[in-house]
Amino acid sequence: MTLTELSIKRPSFIIVIFIILIGGGLISYNQLSYELMPDFSPPVLTVTTTYPGASPATVESQVSKPLEDGLSGIENLDEVTSFSLENASVVLLEFKNGVDINEALQDAQRKINAIENNLPDNASKPVLAKIEPNASPVIQASAVATNMDNRSFMTLLNEQVLPQIKQVKGVAEVQVIGGEKREIRVNVDKEKLKLYGLSLASINQAIAAANVEFPTGKVKNTGEQMTVRLSGKFQSIAQLKDLVLSSSGTSVVKLGDVADVADNTEDRCPYVVSMVWKGLASESKSKAMPMPLKCLNLPKRGSRIWKKNSKPKG
Repeated sequence: MTLTELSIKRPSFIIVIFIILIGGGLISYNQLSYELMPDFSPPVLTVTTTYPGASPATVESQVSKPLEDGLSGIENLDEVTSFSLENASVVLLEFKNGVDINEALQDAQRKINAIENNLPDNASKPVLAKIEPNASPVIQASAVATNMDNRSFMTLLNEQVLPQIKQVKGVAEVQVIGGEKREIRVNVDKEKLKLYGLSLASINQAIAAANVEFPTGKVKNTGEQMTVRLSGKFQSIAQLKDLVLSSSGTSVVKLGDVADVADNTEDRCPYVVSMVWKGLASESKSKAMPMPLKCLNLPKRGSRIWKKNSKPKG
């Protein structure tokens, strides 16, 4: 008996079969797992290194080139691409399809640890990260202050608002863009430095040596025990100005004699200031490995960006 004859002679049987298939399809559809942004990681790693004050050519020769040479020996590496900008180097590591990106991340980190000592002293530690679509912000919010100054507004957000946002279920990271951060600036007078025979290095060393705080031991007696610590942190601008840089007999040179010390704020990124005025923007990410977000000095018009593609060794 053919399927046509069966459908004509026994229509109820065919109806029952279709009802079973449709019901099974609906049940399977309800149990099917799906995501708006699936957990997908392309086989690409990024290595970001900042080198303040360096030109693209210097970054290429002293940072990007050593990283390329050291990382090109990683197994299953398909291509290495480096971007040398002013003050920063970005190296992209593209692996072959099917590679376990977590194992590749560990191999690359071991290579970077071995190369780190060959980089310039002023260069930051290379930051290794995966490229993950789930690491992009899922919520972007901005806040503006109308009845308080920027510094108080930033303190309020950091101490009260952001901790509450981080406690929300599902939030992995909250990044703040903009706002004002406190910074103590020491503006040195070049002519006064020459007059007193001092240098910028000596001032830097004097401030670093004086602004310390560490435990020195314990004092015990028959009845109690006390912990002794050396508290040398500067508590005010006046204390910083009174820091003694050099002394000779009755002549004492203090920091306030050769520099102007001011309680100021950090420099803002130009593109952030243009977007947010007297406020800040915050980004919330879902639970995934976050990509590093840093404020880099972007190259000005007319400056050069060095890009180099190379195949791994072997």
